Amino acid sequence: MNELLKKLPEEKFFQTHRSFYIQLEKISSIDLEESVAIINEKQIPLSKRNRDALIKKLDWI
Repeated sequence: MNELLKKLPEEKFFQTHRSFYIQLEKISSIDLEESVAIINEKQIPLSKRNRDALIKKLDWI
């Protein structure tokens, strides 16, 4: 599985948590209080470390 994940383009995908990778363009919102990204009304967990990196990558704050 790691080999497949390494092939994903970094500019389009992001690891939000230990077991979760998401396509960045699919994010509709981020709930910082709950530490989740929302995609198609589903909550995807964000680790504290990756949450800050995701916000920086998206340039939302």
